[in-house]
Amino acid sequence: MAKKCNSCGFSNNPNGANCCGRCGKDLNPRYSFWNSAGSDRYKVYDSYSFTCLPKSQYDVLKKAEKEVNQSLWKQQLNLIKNFWRYSTSGFWEGLKEGWKEDDDKWGCLLPWLLILGFVVFMFIRGCVSDTKQISRIKIDNKYGIGYSEGKMLIPAIYDSISPKPIGNNQWFLYDLNTNLYGLAFVNDSIQNTIPTVYSDITVGGDLAILKKNNNIEGRSYLAVNGLIDNTTGYESLKYPGQYLSEAKVFIVKDDNKLFYLMDRAGRKLSNDYSRIAVSNDSVIIASNDIKSYTRALHTLYDYEGNKLTDRTFTRIRDYSDGVTWGTITENDAKLNKWTLIDNHGNVLFNKHVKYGTIKDFKEGLGWYQKASNSKYVAIDKQGRDLFEIDAYQVYPFTLGIAPVYKGTSYSNKRLGFVNSKGETVIPFKYHAKYSNPEFDKDSLMDVRLGGIEGKLHRNGRFIPK
Repeated sequence: MAKKCNSCGFSNNPNGANCCGRCGKDLNPRYSFWNSAGSDRYKVYDSYSFTCLPKSQYDVLKKAEKEVNQSLWKQQLNLIKNFWRYSTSGFWEGLKEGWKEDDDKWGCLLPWLLILGFVVFMFIRGCVSDTKQISRIKIDNKYGIGYSEGKMLIPAIYDSISPKPIGNNQWFLYDLNTNLYGLAFVNDSIQNTIPTVYSDITVGGDLAILKKNNNIEGRSYLAVNGLIDNTTGYESLKYPGQYLSEAKVFIVKDDNKLFYLMDRAGRKLSNDYSRIAVSNDSVIIASNDIKSYTRALHTLYDYEGNKLTDRTFTRIRDYSDGVTWGTITENDAKLNKWTLIDNHGNVLFNKHVKYGTIKDFKEGLGWYQKASNSKYVAIDKQGRDLFEIDAYQVYPFTLGIAPVYKGTSYSNKRLGFVNSKGETVIPFKYHAKYSNPEFDKDSLMDVRLGGIEGKLHRNGRFIPK
């Protein structure tokens, strides 16, 4: 409950306050009523007058005000100054007297205690890590791996070893005479080595792909934690994705020139295929050649080797924007009935198109050409036709607009841009420098206007070179 001041009537003083926040007078009624001298016991200031003070008292108050407003680091410096001022009587006496002079003792001392604790922790950590750190060690111009010369895990018999481990505890080994590489997987409990007989090694995490070339053919090998799963190797070994450390499935080409999917333990995950290609959007397309109109059947897998659908496709394009176009049956292919398929293998919708003239999706939109009137139609992923346009050629959307060539032939075609409603946003008077026009990261595209080359900005401004 708030306290009310009997002097000025201010009623928002905290319950535990001794003086008024407005006038500064004592809020204690016992002293105010019975002892007029005590009524100013907690008086902070007089709002109606100034008080003259002796210079010495004024200096003391100004010093106190300065100390209250000074920064934390200055408070630390004052604490140190007080300590040194009294340190002539001894370390502990100096600390005790300096402690007495500082009002906010723990507030000033706590940061220094934290810093001291951090220094001690780092010192102990350094001592421990020095004794347990695995590193490359040189002995008599040869290299090995261990804690020290007296605690070697891999003997010093190699011409060179990588200065630090690559991936997860893996080290390159090198033979100077043969110019070939080996590999060591080393930690406190495991020490595996692969001899220096390989021409190339790719490392990622606890995995490695090693390649051995000879005059006849090359071989590839998969190693996990420094152990090779198949000592006979494979004709080729690839993985989807950008990083080997993230690979969960591998594309193997065996000695019969057939392809299959394999996990990191060497287990076969799929049937044999004529070819396997890594597509975008985490999809692998496995294909078997057949003697028919469509020439192949395609099966979809994800980047972990799981089959996305039991359905096969007679034709299929590369994935873009999470979807792709394909035909399900041979009859669909003959009739140009193309189906949109997502990256989970789900069939979304189909369209009858002219001569297979379909365009990849980008930014959620795609194109197909009508079989009935040869017009190009912009379409979304729900299968809705957005608008039609007479055009010589269309391209995927880029930064919200689509490059479109209008004209009747290659010689008179002109490039312009339309938005998702089919409205012209950049007039048809340009030629793109490259076959697949697209705005770069700076919203610019290389074009030609008449005989002048330059850059076209997304806002329609042409910048001559």
